[in-house]
Amino acid sequence: MPFWWQDLLFAAPRIVCGYLLTSDFGAAKFGLPWSPEDTNLKFFEVAYWFPNDIAEYGGIFALFPAFFAWMGAFSEGVGGIFWILGLFTRPFAFLIFVTMLVAVFFQQLNQGM
Repeated sequence: MPFWWQDLLFAAPRIVCGYLLTSDFGAAKFGLPWSPEDTNLKFFEVAYWFPNDIAEYGGIFALFPAFFAWMGAFSEGVGGIFWILGLFTRPFAFLIFVTMLVAVFFQQLNQGM
C-alpha cells in the first residue's frame, strides 16, 4: 500500500520542471497571461525574434520558420502547464523532447561543451 508522500515525491520534479518551463522559457517566447510586460506579446502570439532565430538553423527550418517557432513555443509554454497538471504528460514530453533536441543540436552545440 503506497503512502501519499510517495506520489508527492514522483510529482514534485514534474511540477517544478513544468513550472520553470512555462514561466521562464515559454513565457518569453509565447504570449501567456504571465508573460513579462516588456515582451509585448498578445495571448498565444510568438515573439517577433523567435522565427528569425529558427530560420538561421537552415534546411526545413528556413522554409517554415513561423510554424517551427510556434510549435517550439507552444511545447514550452502549454506543455509546461500540462506537466504541472499531470495531463497528457507523454505527448507533451515528446514535444518538449524534440524541442530540446533541436535547441541542443542547432543552437547550443556550435557554442561548444
